[in-house]
Amino acid sequence: MIRPILIVSVLIGASCCSAVAAPEPDVVAGREAYVANCARCHGDTGKGDGPDSKRMVPRPRDFTTGVFKFRTTASGTPPTDEDLYRTISYGLAGTRMPGWEGLSEETRRQLIAYIKSLSTKFSQATPQPLDLGKDPGAHGADLAKGKKLYADLGCAACHGTLGRANGASAKALTDDWGQPIRPANLAHGWALRGGREPRDLVARLMTGVDGTPMPSYADSVAHEDLWQLAYYLRSIQESARWETEVTVAPAAALPTSPTDPAWDRAPRTDTKLWSNLYAKGAVVPAQIPWAVVQAVATPDAIAVRIGWDDPTEDRGTPADRVALVLKPDGVQWEVGSLQSWPLPGAAALDVTLWSATASEAHYAVATGFELPEGAGALPAQAQYVDGRWWLMLTRPRTTLTNITLTPTSSVPLALVIWDGSHGDTGRQRSVSPWLSLTLAAPTSTKENTHATH
Repeated sequence: MIRPILIVSVLIGASCCSAVAAPEPDVVAGREAYVANCARCHGDTGKGDGPDSKRMVPRPRDFTTGVFKFRTTASGTPPTDEDLYRTISYGLAGTRMPGWEGLSEETRRQLIAYIKSLSTKFSQATPQPLDLGKDPGAHGADLAKGKKLYADLGCAACHGTLGRANGASAKALTDDWGQPIRPANLAHGWALRGGREPRDLVARLMTGVDGTPMPSYADSVAHEDLWQLAYYLRSIQESARWETEVTVAPAAALPTSPTDPAWDRAPRTDTKLWSNLYAKGAVVPAQIPWAVVQAVATPDAIAVRIGWDDPTEDRGTPADRVALVLKPDGVQWEVGSLQSWPLPGAAALDVTLWSATASEAHYAVATGFELPEGAGALPAQAQYVDGRWWLMLTRPRTTLTNITLTPTSSVPLALVIWDGSHGDTGRQRSVSPWLSLTLAAPTSTKENTHATH
């Protein structure tokens, strides 16, 4: 017999240049390495049309156009060899382009020679990196000036006031190939594909991101001012705490709201989410790639806070929604990744489902993630603050049936999030890996200074 699992479901309306001398260009050797490692995505002739390309968002680069996003060269010009080497070596965060550091130095250099042979742009002129100007250093950074420049240049129209990619124009953006494109979430430094440090950021500001709406400011803004903007952008990046454990902090009283400063004293656990849904041969990317979880408990009750960035506040139909999944005591685990659960045709798996609006929640035993009629009441609060949802769920510990929280045991926990504005429902969703919910010892005084509101 399949035993139930517990779910909370919520409905709320530097340079990488090598010191080794580069080998002589060998297009033939580069072609062999390309076929072996790159053609499945980028295509046999480099047009970005490989057999795996339709399953990827963003799509693989079409090398024949000579248009590259991440460069140190002027807008409209091809990248340098070192720009290409950096991308090949370290990949691009948030895409299916991995780092190929496992390939030898020579092989990566030969790949560059072959990639350059696919576009005439490389033969028209020798790419030259831009002079980025003088780095004022952290001591010379004027964050107030950088913040003003962020406003004056209209950066918030796409990236949002706090850089969370929720600007008024964000939803309508497309790239040069007509594909929808989201602006970078500047608060998530770990996901910035061109790098997160001031020198990386000033390079993006000066060169632009070709093929996207991100322009170059090299000719319109003084270089010294762009450095101040870059330091400001670095200052709004958050510090993530990537852990596999969610520590339930003991407290004398529960926080009163999702943005109560008391949450700053609870350790945070940041987690990445992904999607594995295919529609018409193409992958549906995860719309919510990140979330943060915190938990506090008194002897009588427990509160869990979940935060995630979303460009729009969706309370209608479909609404933004999150499910918090907990495994009960004594259950032999028969569910793997929640990306594909429940599998079509598989035996029904009854779950305890908590589902909420911004002001109230309900719970019931159900099959899958849908809330049936006749659900019981459960407290919940949700606030949408400048591109970010904060949700707080509370429940008496005595009603956590078959869930034992002690300092010596842990409970498997996972998140599933649906983005209403993207039409997420059912199996179209973003899913976290499994985490562990653990009760901290009563004497714990551990505090966390990175939680943000």
